[in-house]
Amino acid sequence: LSPERRLTGGSGAGLATYKELMINLASKASPEGGALPTVLSRHYTKLRTELIEEGIMPEDPAFESKLKAKVYVTLSELEGDVGGFDFARVLGEYYTASITENSEKKSACLRWLRGEFSPKTEAKNALGFSVSCIIDDDNWYSFIKLFALLCEKLGYSGLILFIDECVNLYKISNRICCCIPGKIHGICFLVVLCNYVYAFPITRCYVNGCPVCRLDVEMICTKFKGIGGIGRKPCTVCVSA
Repeated sequence: LSPERRLTGGSGAGLATYKELMINLASKASPEGGALPTVLSRHYTKLRTELIEEGIMPEDPAFESKLKAKVYVTLSELEGDVGGFDFARVLGEYYTASITENSEKKSACLRWLRGEFSPKTEAKNALGFSVSCIIDDDNWYSFIKLFALLCEKLGYSGLILFIDECVNLYKISNRICCCIPGKIHGICFLVVLCNYVYAFPITRCYVNGCPVCRLDVEMICTKFKGIGGIGRKPCTVCVSA
């Protein structure tokens, strides 16, 4: 977090946090970040392998249609969530571009998934089809949830988000933006939401029973609970200061 990257806010402050999370998205195969293409490629390769094992070779005329069918079976369950239809559509187009080796279309789909388009007309021109929404300050939480669901569909256990530098929340004068007073001391507050986890560093006085810190952390939990529509299971973890 920073004054320009917030949990909530206008003028691109919330979207900036989402973009930073996407830049730093890491997996075992891409531990340094930028793992989105790697994660999607892993799933694409897995589906191709499954078809080959079923006896359908890449040179078979039915291979492309069978592969698309497998992709949409995976993605169809995402369509019921907020933004899910466009999310599934863009992912589907990404896989189609992978089949046809259309690098320009793949790049445009990745840009949409990373929240790099504004306004929608720019997205339409780059993607070649209309979308009802783009990722912005108001909906980026919902797309984090969709990414968590996608990770589960792709065979991962879930998604963990580490949101560091929470001291910057203290600098925000608006209390609704979830202020947490004090300095960071290596304590993490975990908000477990089914298949994804938010990790917030917080002050030591929280675990010592400070009512002010406890109130502010409860505000964060309430916010994510309302957006995700899922209950929470908080705990504190000391990682040594």
